[in-house]
Amino acid sequence: MKAQKQKACSKAGFLNLAPLTGIAFASNWLINKLNLKTLPVKTTRMTTNQN
Repeated sequence: MKAQKQKACSKAGFLNLAPLTGIAFASNWLINKLNLKTLPVKTTRMTTNQN
């Protein structure tokens, strides 16, 4: 009985986490897209400083 309960809990947890990770990926992608459009000067400065 204990093993079955643990499996059910982990499945529910995974199903709850899946949409959250999807949202996180989408928001990161959106932020990156916006940063590329709005802050091209800052990003180029950062890369030149690193080199």
